[in-house]
Amino acid sequence: MQACRLNAPKLKMKTSLKSFSLMAALALAAPVWADDKKPEPKSAEKPATFDAAAQAVIAKVRKELEKPGNEAKAFGMLTDEAQKLIKLFPGNPTPYAWLIQGAGRIADDKKAAALRKQAEDGVQAILKKEPTNGLGNQVLMMIAEEKEGEAAMALLKQVAANTKGQLHEMAIGQLKKLDALGKPLPIKFTAIDGREIDLTKMKGKVVLVDFWATWCGPCVAEIPNVVRAYNKLHPQGFEIVGISLERDKDPKKLAAYVKEKKMPWAQYHDGLFWDNKFVKEYGVDAVPAMWLIDKKGNLVDMNARTNLEKKVTKLLAE
Repeated sequence: MQACRLNAPKLKMKTSLKSFSLMAALALAAPVWADDKKPEPKSAEKPATFDAAAQAVIAKVRKELEKPGNEAKAFGMLTDEAQKLIKLFPGNPTPYAWLIQGAGRIADDKKAAALRKQAEDGVQAILKKEPTNGLGNQVLMMIAEEKEGEAAMALLKQVAANTKGQLHEMAIGQLKKLDALGKPLPIKFTAIDGREIDLTKMKGKVVLVDFWATWCGPCVAEIPNVVRAYNKLHPQGFEIVGISLERDKDPKKLAAYVKEKKMPWAQYHDGLFWDNKFVKEYGVDAVPAMWLIDKKGNLVDMNARTNLEKKVTKLLAE
């Protein structure tokens, strides 16, 4: 499913050709490493800089991805090239990010698990020497996203302890998000139409918390589905609360938009874009993000976009 993502320190790489702009950004965003401080003469064995080597890899993999049905081969190539760069530039975390990405496209579970372990061990070795390494902590965030429960929380706590600024806030948000599942969601605000919203006081209803934005194409594409589910299930006790990531500071524009789209539910607006209060608080890094709260008032689903109507119907029957 398509989504609009936060252009933040954590670069979530997908499997499309478009994603390779993210890989390039990840490589070029890296600080100057020890291996790169004094460029060596070019040779057949080692490129002068990591950036030069990374760009060459991206070009090769991009070329493979342009061939229909060649995705598996392309990502196999990515992991092979990552292994080479790990040896050439042992202080750079970027190749470990590529190992994680490649592992997600490999059918061999044992090989994929080995790549993930190598990535985690390699990044941890870098962070042991330099705990505040920004790119290393970004890759650790990627690794945490593939884990669950205590394992994920341990890595996120490490990132939170070793970083400041946006990456620190994102790690804290992810921790809070993981901790929120199965518990009441204490979101409280005054909606753009003046309604007072307190999710903890909506027990007995099934509530969809919809993180979205008018500027987000995938969000707008979902509106008919959400409206249809609301119109069908609202009489049975289904409610929606919108958390809008608008850039525009004027809530009247959002009010006019939701009126036009026949979206009668409450909307939170602060005009802060990705710095939206609840987005930052709960580590939301892509929209639309749809969370479901059951009739007991507990957050039970953070991926409600898939089969929304079916999921709501089931929760209403409980």
